Order: sequence, then C-alpha cells, then structure tokens
Amino acid sequence: MKCVKINGVSRLMEKRLSAKPLPRKGFCWQILRQTNDLRKQKLSILNRGWQAAKSLVFPVYCASCRQPCHGLQDQLLLCSPCKLSLLRHCTPSCPRCGLFFNSGSRPEKSLLGPANCPSCRRRKLWFADTLALGPYRGELREAVLRSKRSTEEALTLALGALMGQQLGPLLETQEIELVTNTPTHWKRRWQRGVQSTELLLRGIVSQVALPVASRMLRCRRYTRKQGTLSPAERFRNVSNAFRVRKPRQVRGKHVLVVDDVMTSGATLNELARVLQQAGARKVSNVVLARGQCSS
Repeated sequence: MKCVKINGVSRLMEKRLSAKPLPRKGFCWQILRQTNDLRKQKLSILNRGWQAAKSLVFPVYCASCRQPCHGLQDQLLLCSPCKLSLLRHCTPSCPRCGLFFNSGSRPEKSLLGPANCPSCRRRKLWFADTLALGPYRGELREAVLRSKRSTEEALTLALGALMGQQLGPLLETQEIELVTNTPTHWKRRWQRGVQSTELLLRGIVSQVALPVASRMLRCRRYTRKQGTLSPAERFRNVSNAFRVRKPRQVRGKHVLVVDDVMTSGATLNELARVLQQAGARKVSNVVLARGQCSS
C-alpha cells in the first residue's frame, strides 16, 4: 500500500489520527468483578472455618449461665436464652423517671407522661428523662446483685453492652454530649473490690459512640447504704454528698449519667441537681434496672 504524503503527513497516518477511538469493551471489568466476588467468597469461607475452629479450641461461655455461646452472641458474652430472660419483663414506662407500669393494665399513650406518674408527682426532679433496660425483678434483679461482686466483672460488662445494644438507638437521638457514671466512695469501692457503674459505662460505649468522662463526679463523704433506708431518709442521706470535679467540663452540655439500679431516684436526682448547678444544660439517666420504692 502506497502512502501518499500531503504536507509532510501520509494519508494513512491522517486516517489513523482522524479516526474515532473505539469504545472500551466491558467484559474485562466483568471478569474483574467476578474474580473479586470469588475472592470474597473464599475469604468468607475461610473466616467461618477459622471462627468455628477457634470456638472449638477456645470456647466462649455466657457470662450469666456459664454455657457456651456461639456466633454473634460472643460479642455480648450472653447466650440467647439469658438475653431473652433479662428482657422479658419490659412494659411501658414513664419517660421522665423510667418507672414501669403494671403489665396487667395497658395505659394509653396520653397517660404515660410525668403528669400522671406517681413517682414524678412526689418530688421535684432535676433530670429530664430516664431509660431503663427493665424492671428490678426476676433474672434482671439477680443480675444486678451479681454485678456488685468483684468476681462478676465479665457479667457487668456484658450487661452494659446489652444496655448499649437495646437502648443505643434511643440514646443516639438525644444528642448526648457527655456520659459519666454514678460515683462510689473509695471506702465502699475498697470493700467491694469493683465499681460496677464504671463497668456498665464501658459496656455501653462499646456499642454506642459517646464521649466519656468516667471520673467526672466525686463523693464528698461516706453515706449509708440506700437499700436500708426509707424514701425520705434516702434523699437526706445523699444530700450534698457529691460534687463535680471540673465544672467547666459540663457547662452548657447534655450529660448522661449511668447507674445500675434506680429505686427512689434520690442518688440520680442529687447528681442531676449538682450537675445543673455546675452549668449542665440537661441531665438524663440510663439504668440497668428500675425498681419501685414503697412509700
């Protein structure tokens, strides 16, 4: 084939330069996608095999019943039967103080407010709302009592993780800016060997991303055990018993306080009062169990 030059450029080269580029074929991308899918399938099969082998060599036991738990339950260290038993008593509750209503009566949504709650009407409450995993009875009551022992740290962490899993979606909608736990006097902490509320806090933040300030509150004096006192004595017992370490840390913020059990609400109410006097914009509570204090 003869190449005729025009102005120094051959006609064949001119045709090549003026020709439109051919569209890329898509089959190569499909092959790459299929290869990646096959690779992912192989990795998932290897991962499942590794998890099965690991559970055989290093079995994970439920922190509550001490039975082996498998699969996704390992993340909470609670087996499905124990998890269901801890959550089976949940009924409608007051959004302000968290008091659970009788399961036999089905109150209307309009009656589930602080104005119709006997606990909210009894005293002035400094906190805005309370979330509880369940009422203080049955298996949940036994779990709360066990969490106060130094030998049950794994159970306490698992209960905190369960709180974060169940109550996390509600906590994320409240725009919480700081989360802390109820403080324990050093003498009582030394007697027990553990601070259960701090472990609950660690379990919650393992499931929900929240800014933590675990040692923000401090006990000013040693108080008597709340469980041995009447409701009026409980409020007097914790009066002026707490303080905020760094008031600038809570100024203008929505603070969430974590506790194991709320009965009369005296401790959490006093903590909310101290936080608001330090400048907190709003105070909310999240507790493992909500009990009913006999007046």
